[in-house]
Amino acid sequence: MKFEKSFIENLVGEPVIDFSSSSGAEKGDNVGGSLLSLTVTTASGKVLNLLYKSFPSSDLQQVQCVVQFRIENFCIFRTETCMYEKVFPRLKELAGLRNLKNKEIPVVNYIAGFNDDQNDYVCLEDMRPAGFVMQDKFESLTLAEVTLIMKEIARFHALTYFMLRYDGERIFEEDNRMRRLKESMFIIEPSMMEEIGTRTFYNYMVNTAALLENRDKSLAEHVKNFVTKHSPESFYAITRFNITRTDKDCFPCIIHADLWTNNVLFKYKAPGNRDTPTQLKFIDFQLSRRGNIFEDLGYFFWTSTTPQFRKLHLDQMLSIYTKSFEDTMDQLDYPKPEGFSRGYVIDKFYQGMLASYSYMPFAISLQLGDLTSVLVEEQAINDATQDLDTKVKQVANASQQDFVKMVEEDKKMMMLRIQNSPRALARLEELTREASELKLFFQ
Repeated sequence: MKFEKSFIENLVGEPVIDFSSSSGAEKGDNVGGSLLSLTVTTASGKVLNLLYKSFPSSDLQQVQCVVQFRIENFCIFRTETCMYEKVFPRLKELAGLRNLKNKEIPVVNYIAGFNDDQNDYVCLEDMRPAGFVMQDKFESLTLAEVTLIMKEIARFHALTYFMLRYDGERIFEEDNRMRRLKESMFIIEPSMMEEIGTRTFYNYMVNTAALLENRDKSLAEHVKNFVTKHSPESFYAITRFNITRTDKDCFPCIIHADLWTNNVLFKYKAPGNRDTPTQLKFIDFQLSRRGNIFEDLGYFFWTSTTPQFRKLHLDQMLSIYTKSFEDTMDQLDYPKPEGFSRGYVIDKFYQGMLASYSYMPFAISLQLGDLTSVLVEEQAINDATQDLDTKVKQVANASQQDFVKMVEEDKKMMMLRIQNSPRALARLEELTREASELKLFFQ
């Protein structure tokens, strides 16, 4: 992508002497779009390090994914700009109004954004020159890192819960972007997306049994028996268990909705020593929405820690989360949600364990699977002889039958992505064995 000087000046809000751009991501990074790193020198002498995230323009695989995300009201860039332009500033206002000790929201600085569902972008400060790093997605986070995440995500959840109580649910009627936070496809699903979700999650669990067949026949049999007990519809209801608890037995707040290792940046007292994190920044709020705390907590622990870590430290980490949430509510001088306690958090978390695990075949395939080497196979399946514009138009105008066909193709691709990544396959086996040992498949 080439930038005009006038565009960069409009982006940073002042005259620019020089600027350069380079790739902002490395091979294998999980990026929902194209990511460019910008270095800008302004006339006032400032050197700005920025990240520019936009829709991909040349990668057919990513274009198809983005088009699907853009169906109806699931516009990921609109959601992210809404969080930076409306939600985070309001949280900071409320923190100041209630005189919180820590008034900062643990997110990166927002520079600019634009939405028209075709040329969307988000521009943020690049925190890497300031010493922030992203940890290896194949490794578990450390006890110190998870402890810091629990403190900060609890503070975020508490602030957004307070915002909903202080400002009222009417905030979701302010504009279409705020409305999307409440009417996300995860919550109110058009029939086509419900059909896709039903088939996708069931297919991935069927694939899990097949992938484990040559590694642990007994474990594969447990998965097969579990799948056999369910129809695609009843299994999909399991995957949505945590989502549907909001307002029933779980209080509402704004959630990150994609909380895992690659969406957290850490800064350390001693660089390279992972036991010394002092700050963190949450990133990638493209899926954020109104939900409940157990959606974030369940997804985070299954994707970002190991079975051994959870066995040793899970209850301790949930206790730290509880205390941080309670401390924040005390500082806000506002009552905790009814019944909120350490026992409440632990009990509700464990009740949603099966739902959290049910996302893992899907998550592991996308997060840890080998996306690069499989692209050739995917292009063949998707008839790569067609030019890009023709293919994108077909995807954008796809019927329900077309999308169902895409889901079946994705089932094949999931197998290849995990088969071609030994570490992804090992993680899938590890988590599935834990689920079996916890007797989740017998629920």
